[in-house]
Amino acid sequence: MCLKNKYQNEGYCVVKNAVPSALLTRLDNMAKALENKALALSSELDLEQAAVDSLEVPTTVFRINHVYRTEAALVNQLLSSPQVYKAIVSLGGGDIIPLGVDINFKSSHVAAVVPWHQDSIHDGTAPYFAMGVYLDDADENDGCLRYLPGSHKQKQDVHQLASQHGWNIPQHQQVPVTAGDVLFHDVMTLHGSTSKVSPGSRRTIYVEFRPAKEILATGSQSENWVNLRKRWMALLHAKAIRMNDSDMKDDSHVKELPSEFYQDLYANREKPTPSNWAFPPVKREDYP
Repeated sequence: MCLKNKYQNEGYCVVKNAVPSALLTRLDNMAKALENKALALSSELDLEQAAVDSLEVPTTVFRINHVYRTEAALVNQLLSSPQVYKAIVSLGGGDIIPLGVDINFKSSHVAAVVPWHQDSIHDGTAPYFAMGVYLDDADENDGCLRYLPGSHKQKQDVHQLASQHGWNIPQHQQVPVTAGDVLFHDVMTLHGSTSKVSPGSRRTIYVEFRPAKEILATGSQSENWVNLRKRWMALLHAKAIRMNDSDMKDDSHVKELPSEFYQDLYANREKPTPSNWAFPPVKREDYP
C-alpha cells in the first residue's frame, strides 16, 4: 500500500499491483482503441481532444484528453476499484474530487521529453495530487518519471535548477514502475522525464484530485464546476462500498450517472491552475 508518510515527506509514493489483471486488460484495450481513433482522425482533432503529431512519419499520439466523455463506465470502475479508491481517500480525505482524466502516450519522439516542472502551486494546507495508472512498464533509464524528494514543500526555481544540473539535480530519484502500478505525487513535487529509448509507446492514465472545499476557498474553479465533480465522486464512493463489501463484490446495482452528465462535465470545463516551468526554457547539450 502507498505509504502516506512517504507521500507527505517526499511528495510521491507507489501502490504496487493496484489494478487487477482483468481490469488492466480492459484498460489496455481502451487505450489502444482510443489511440487508433486519434490516429485515424488526427487531421480533425484539436488540443482539447488530443495531442497528435501528424507531420512526422509515423503519426504519433502524445495525449488523449477528457477520456470520461466516451469511457465513463470503465474509468469509474478503475477509480472505484478497491486498492485505487483506498489510496485516493487515504491521501485526499472524504472531500476529495477528481478533476479530469487523460491518457499520456510516452514514446521516443523528441516531443515526448517532459522537462522538470511542478504541475501546480498551492499552499500545502490541503492535499492536491496527481495519480498515474500505468498500463505498461516504465523502466529506469527509459523515460520513467524522475522526482526531487521533498520539493513539494515550496515553489522551486526550476530555471536555476535545470540550468545548473540538467537532469542530474542532486538527490533526485528515478521511479520505475510496472504495468498495474499506480504512482501518486503532490502536484508541487518537481518531476520530469527523458524520452523513451525502447520501441513502442507507454500509456499512463492521469487523474488529478483536490478537496472540493479547498477549490472553492481559493476560487480556482466555479461552484458549478465543483458540484459536478462532487456528484461524480459520490458515484465512485457508492461503487467502492459495493466492491469492498466481502458479501457483495458487485457494483452492478449502483445507478450510473447518465451519459449527459459527462457531456456536462466536458461542456463546463474551466482553465486549470498554472504549472511552474523553467522560464525561459533551459537548453543544454544534455537537457532536455
